[in-house]
Amino acid sequence: SSGSGCSGITGWTPDCVTPLMGHIEEKYGRITRIHAFMMSMTFACNLETKNCPFKGAEHSSNVIYAVINLADFSYRIRCHSAKCHGRALPINTDPGTKFPEELKFAVDEFLNQPITVPSIGHAP
Repeated sequence: SSGSGCSGITGWTPDCVTPLMGHIEEKYGRITRIHAFMMSMTFACNLETKNCPFKGAEHSSNVIYAVINLADFSYRIRCHSAKCHGRALPINTDPGTKFPEELKFAVDEFLNQPITVPSIGHAP
């Protein structure tokens, strides 16, 4: 899931996602927009291409997108078309396509950093 039903942040990515985006762009073409869903550690990336692997041809208006999952270091290709809705590569029952191992260190470092919450000052 790309975090549907949850609010996210459009345009923001941690540094560790940049090389993952580059890996996807090498295979599928330029990423035009990214939306971060931090509660699920996923990023939905619209791709410039309309060439759909499910249809086996181009869609007239919809584009495909990639969903990056930091938690399991993988991604899936999906399509915005209603006709292709719910389909993914690899299929949903299979693990996502893993990123190259050399990109894993930066993701692990990001996921393992402590989260700090600033203290709220109290009036005297």
